[in-house]
Amino acid sequence: MYLAALEVFRRDGVEDCRIEDIVALAGVSRGSFYFHFPTKDDVLAVAYAEAVADLVRHIDALPDHVQIVTTLRSVVEHTAARWQGDPRIFVHVGLHALRSVTRTFTSGEREPIRLALELRFARALALGEIESPLPAALLADIFLLNTFTALLAWSGAPDLPLAPVLDGVIALFLHGAQGP
Repeated sequence: MYLAALEVFRRDGVEDCRIEDIVALAGVSRGSFYFHFPTKDDVLAVAYAEAVADLVRHIDALPDHVQIVTTLRSVVEHTAARWQGDPRIFVHVGLHALRSVTRTFTSGEREPIRLALELRFARALALGEIESPLPAALLADIFLLNTFTALLAWSGAPDLPLAPVLDGVIALFLHGAQGP
């Protein structure tokens, strides 16, 4: 059902898709779909959770000694590979992510992706790889927000290759608009 929903979202858009088309493609009843996914947003929640878990696994698999610039490049390459073919889905998953992050900010929780990057930034600060008056947690949040903004902008013009767009985020993040 989940994969069928994503396929229909890609084809028809999330707003315009019909649950009837999803259940027909999945070969299940309407009630079965609603049992697992009470709303379309619940499908997007699964897509978001999968993307976050995949990226956290990717970051955690990087050796501890990897420099922060290499970590950030790896993050954007992995992210680009995941979303390059899915700009229509990304917009909606991204909006779901914003709602989710807003809830975690108000509750004081930290999302796993934010924690994974915070650890990498903390190490980079401690080793002097980067200098910043900002704490590692805030650096992780700012980097993720900039990456998200670039992804959102790209999804409106997906003919551009995503990897160079996200590489631009790293350059802006590490060196500002002036460059190195």
